[in-house]
Amino acid sequence: MDQINKLIPLWKQLYYKWKSLRTIPLRKKFFVGYDLTGNTYWEFFVERKKGIRPRRLYQPYKPQEFIVDYYENIPVQWLQWLRYTRLRPPSLEELVEDKMRIERIQQLAQLKDQQLHYKELQKDEAIGRSMEKALRNIKK
Repeated sequence: MDQINKLIPLWKQLYYKWKSLRTIPLRKKFFVGYDLTGNTYWEFFVERKKGIRPRRLYQPYKPQEFIVDYYENIPVQWLQWLRYTRLRPPSLEELVEDKMRIERIQQLAQLKDQQLHYKELQKDEAIGRSMEKALRNIKK
């Protein structure tokens, strides 16, 4: 939450809260939420007919030119929501938990890599010692 408060000023958070109200008449575009990097997600209706699902939209925090794929920067949970495979948008707590889970997995993977590298070094040293021993035996 602190990350969002630093990224998005209070006045803009209040503006988004107001834009998320669905009870205001004639409003077609509704704010749904944002992710940890400040990207915003919206729903809008082209026509207000029963049975027509709303369209979903992603607006990047800082739009950049010449980016091939904006979707590589979107969290998986929001991508699922955009593609209608998820009914409800993800909460900020869920995004934070997922980010912490990914960081833990990366740390564990790094530790495992170090462990494998250490074992390889031990094997190399053992092979080097056995070769030295064999060379000493040949010289005698």
